[in-house]
Order: sequence, then C-alpha cells, then structure tokens
Amino acid sequence: MKQELLDQLYKDYPVLFIKISQKNSPYGEVYVGDGWYSVIDTLCAVLTEHIMMVIPQEIHEQVFISLIKEKFGTMRFHINHWDDFMMGAITMAEAQSGDLCEECGSVARLKNVKGWYRTLCEEDFVKAMEAKR
Repeated sequence: MKQELLDQLYKDYPVLFIKISQKNSPYGEVYVGDGWYSVIDTLCAVLTEHIMMVIPQEIHEQVFISLIKEKFGTMRFHINHWDDFMMGAITMAEAQSGDLCEECGSVARLKNVKGWYRTLCEEDFVKAMEAKR
C-alpha cells in the first residue's frame, strides 16, 4: 500500500494502529495493495467506533491491529483483542475483499497469477501476468 494511504490510516485510526506506529518500521505490518484501502478504512471506522463505545477504557491499549495481509486472494486482518461484533465486522470485510481488485479496487475475481492466487480485475491480471518475476 502506498505510503500516503498508510499515513492516512495511521492518522485517522490511532487507537487501532498505535502499536504498529511505535515500531522502528511503522508500516511494515500492512501487506496489501491500494485497491483494498476503502475496505480497510471502513472496517477501521467501524472498529474504532465500537472500541470507543463498548470496550472498557482500561483495555483500549490491548486492542490493536497486528497485521493486515493478503492470503489466497483475500484480505486477512489480524487484531490483538476482539469480541463477537468485531470478529463479525472483520469477517465481512475479508469477504468483501474477495470481490475487489487488490490493486485498483474495481470489481474483480480470484485469479491464478503464476501460481499465486490473487483477486484482480482483468487489466491488473494482464499486468501481473506480463510482469517479470
């Protein structure tokens, strides 16, 4: 994900990203393309609101994102502490990522790109297939 998009997430959702942003390499824990930014942004907004309204203040620091990555063509969102509502929101966002191009965010399908499963639109699929390894 582009640096400016990561910066925006860190700025907008400090409750969720506080642990990652304190590391020496603050953006090393987000390994997805720009196309899933809207899904991540919406999910972070929902989770932040839930944390502020429902989770007791004394455990806010225990609730943070540890990793966002792609696996088998869909997003995987790892959070350190959760409840049933949060897990439901995460599951829904992960499912949504399976219909959006990881690179550009347009409608996409799961594709096999040189042995790797990725969710890409036709245009980004062609680019990925033409790219050298």
